[in-house]
Amino acid sequence: MGRRFRPADAQAAWAAASRMDRFGYGELQQACKISYDAAVRCIRGWQRQGLIAPAGLGKSRRKLWAVRPGATLPPPPENRQTPAWNMWKAMRGLRAFAPIDIAAHACTARVAVTEADAERYCRQLARAGYLRADPRGDGPAYRLIRDTGPRPPRPCRVAAVWDPNSGDYAWTAAVGDAA
Repeated sequence: MGRRFRPADAQAAWAAASRMDRFGYGELQQACKISYDAAVRCIRGWQRQGLIAPAGLGKSRRKLWAVRPGATLPPPPENRQTPAWNMWKAMRGLRAFAPIDIAAHACTARVAVTEADAERYCRQLARAGYLRADPRGDGPAYRLIRDTGPRPPRPCRVAAVWDPNSGDYAWTAAVGDAA
């Protein structure tokens, strides 16, 4: 079984299609290293959105398409626009940064990210082993040392009972147990 088709794959497919004069399912599959089914889904979706037009027949009378002049792919779904998503994306792009850099790169018209938000997220990810703090003259800077993929790590609150007499946790809630 192949990997799941992701929005980043659709963006890459669109970029490849935009560079080609004419394309079919096979050409798109080869250009993007995606499955044939994924190429079919992309092309059919673009047809429904009116982004591409028929461009004749190719070898073996296969249908070909071309990107309509001025057509652009719509932005990714709204659910991707969260502070954590934007900060993680900025961290993956910058690799070394200060919280103010993350705030500047993660803030959009739809999502507000303050320097305090970025500082808190950086500290949490550093504690979890995703970032390494490097002291700098004007404050801490961070370096991404554990990039696990495009989806952001999410800090969670955990319900627990700490026993200071024994020096350990007497109970911790399982995921979804916290009341």
